[in-house]
Amino acid sequence: MAPGFAAAQDPQVEKQEVIHPGLLLTPKRLSRLKEIANQQQPSWTRLILWSQQDKRKEHLPQDGPGLALAALLLDDLQPQQAQKNREAATKCAFAALKTPPLRSLAQNADLICSVALTLDWAWQGFTARERNDLADWLIKHTMRLKDQGRGCFNSAAASALKLTAYTALAIRGTHQKADEIFKFAFDTRFNREIKPCLAQLGQGGGWFEGENLGARAGYDLVCFAAVLKTAAGIDVFEKIPWFQDRLGCLIFSLLPGSNQTGYFGPLLVSPSGDQVLSPRMASDLARLQMLMITEIWPQTPMTGWARALQIDSRRPGVAPGPLLPMEFLFFDMEAKQAPLTTAPLSWFAPDVGRAYSRSDWSDRATWISFSAGPQFAINQHLDALSLVIFQQALLMPPSGGYDGLRSNYALNYGIRSLGHNTLLIKDPKEYSWYDLRGEVKPKGTFTNDGGQRAWASFDKKGKAIKNLPWTASSLKEWQANQDIYKAAEIEVLEGKPRFTYMRANATKAYQGSTKKAARVVRHLFHLRGGGPQAALAPEVVAVIDDVVLNREKAKVGFVVHFPSQPQIPLDVKPLGDGRYKGPAQELRFKTTRARLTVVPLWPAQGELHLFGGMGKAAFQVNGKTYPPKKGTRILATWRAEYTGKTGDIPKKPQVFALLPAAENAPEPPQLRLLSTQNANVKGLVVPDAKWPRIVAVRLGEPDPKADLRYLYPGGKTRHIVAGLTPNQSYHITAGRNSISIKPGKGLTSSPGGMLSFLVEPRKRNQKTDQPRQDVKAN
Repeated sequence: MAPGFAAAQDPQVEKQEVIHPGLLLTPKRLSRLKEIANQQQPSWTRLILWSQQDKRKEHLPQDGPGLALAALLLDDLQPQQAQKNREAATKCAFAALKTPPLRSLAQNADLICSVALTLDWAWQGFTARERNDLADWLIKHTMRLKDQGRGCFNSAAASALKLTAYTALAIRGTHQKADEIFKFAFDTRFNREIKPCLAQLGQGGGWFEGENLGARAGYDLVCFAAVLKTAAGIDVFEKIPWFQDRLGCLIFSLLPGSNQTGYFGPLLVSPSGDQVLSPRMASDLARLQMLMITEIWPQTPMTGWARALQIDSRRPGVAPGPLLPMEFLFFDMEAKQAPLTTAPLSWFAPDVGRAYSRSDWSDRATWISFSAGPQFAINQHLDALSLVIFQQALLMPPSGGYDGLRSNYALNYGIRSLGHNTLLIKDPKEYSWYDLRGEVKPKGTFTNDGGQRAWASFDKKGKAIKNLPWTASSLKEWQANQDIYKAAEIEVLEGKPRFTYMRANATKAYQGSTKKAARVVRHLFHLRGGGPQAALAPEVVAVIDDVVLNREKAKVGFVVHFPSQPQIPLDVKPLGDGRYKGPAQELRFKTTRARLTVVPLWPAQGELHLFGGMGKAAFQVNGKTYPPKKGTRILATWRAEYTGKTGDIPKKPQVFALLPAAENAPEPPQLRLLSTQNANVKGLVVPDAKWPRIVAVRLGEPDPKADLRYLYPGGKTRHIVAGLTPNQSYHITAGRNSISIKPGKGLTSSPGGMLSFLVEPRKRNQKTDQPRQDVKAN
């Protein structure tokens, strides 16, 4: 049990002497920080320069920890300056007592934690009475916020957990309320409410609210674990999957490289969920999590690669301000790193439904995120099956923009499927959005965007019979309502050196009031460019959608967003107000350093609708416009919708290729639809002078007895075939221009139902004089 707490909480542990400072600072770490100060490392210089700025004379509460930390490290070097800093820190702490309650729980948590750290780190600068006064203030405001933010997978719960733990540990041994508050923080908030979620839904280290708010929640949770270990001797980190996997998720959620100007700025966080935090704040909080984990728990997997990303002299540290002392506390330029060239190229957080794939770990890498997970928290979006692509800039972002939790823009566009790079099924008879984020309105109030349903179930007549809270109050509530909450799932991620294969099922997400879809499965292939045998092979993101409809008049669509205007083909005609229409065809978007080419391959005859600019069309849905509030940061101002035709055939597959490339890269080859007589097989061919690549998917549920055939260019080729029965042996016959795959002795499919193999010609059969092909696992 924690030092300074009553032994009654744990009869086997004797009450220990409380040592200050103790929050986040161990004697060993304090000694190392003094070495860093003596070495005049850049992080120390930044902290000292910040502490000496005139702004510090304002004695703002959030500046207290930084001034107190500087004082601790200057005690031996400059005693007089140390005393001045400590006195300034005490004034910052008492300034909080005059601060009225702040608007949000997160802001109040930051204020309380700043006072708690200042009290602990500047302990010798306070009189006994002053310590009691600060302890009384901490208790008063902690108890006032005691029951806010209850739950698990939401950022408010993480903030509340952190502030209660900081208060209890800062006043331990000096106030009788410390025991009660610590017990509430550790036993009730953590062990009973948050820990079960992190333990059972934490694999992969993701966060349901998305990476933006997840940066804040993750920071608060890691701070809680860190302060618990350093000040209380309790280590919750190693036993919980979420903590163990958090570092890997953070590494992969960072967008690679420099921005378009070539300036090496902070590594920004993937844009998913509500963009409540500024990009810089989310980046700083992600950075601090990584530094904290690698310093306090250096045995965590991926520590060496995380350090390589963060200990990079080309990039700035956190922005000057309240987070600066936290960076200095855990940043060590001499920490052991691992070369990023040895890091994996994909990451999977299955419980929250988030996957990532990269081309490499260079600054010019292509980065892809794929989302398809359960619903749990109100700041999530209806974005199952959505993609984001980045190469030196966001080439295919979501619409983005946050102008309020329940704004007109948010509920009709920003959080809806249409505002993301996903799949639409437009059924004019559907209405599945009576309740959006707790806003219950009559039918027709919110737009029918053709996307995924709200968090509700419907009877045969299309009436909503069950609406669920937009934030599950507990793991138990979530588990009891998985028929609604578990709307989508990434079923497979399989990574190879030259490609990553992902598959997600979002059928439930599209079963709203009209049950418009019987099957909605997206197969995603990230084919990396180059390679030892085909150095000039282009990079391709292949998307094959397996869609089966229940409604004849429904239309399937493929949505892509661009940060600005793409190149508009000549036969795509303007309709006015930034709207365009024409036959489905290739689109290209360019930045100054990269480009993205969108290639529609199936359906054969479709339409292309473009909406763009900051005028009426940018956020138009069914003829109505839902613009965000003035000043909202929008990531994408242009939208392309590819739609097929209605018809009596329920199967409506889609095949698209997305080609990210550097602006000066060679023009890509002309991709082709895979030729096959099997209606249940769809795919594409990526031509190449040396090793063409073939992607094929057998649609529908895997059938252990089914076979498939398709044509290929012949010669040396690489093949990826998905949609097969997992872990089954298949016999592959490669003819001169055709491939046959049947159950039988041969190569065994992966656990995800995928085969990857090479076909290479060899010498003719001397008896038959027929060419022969070697088939090898790849």
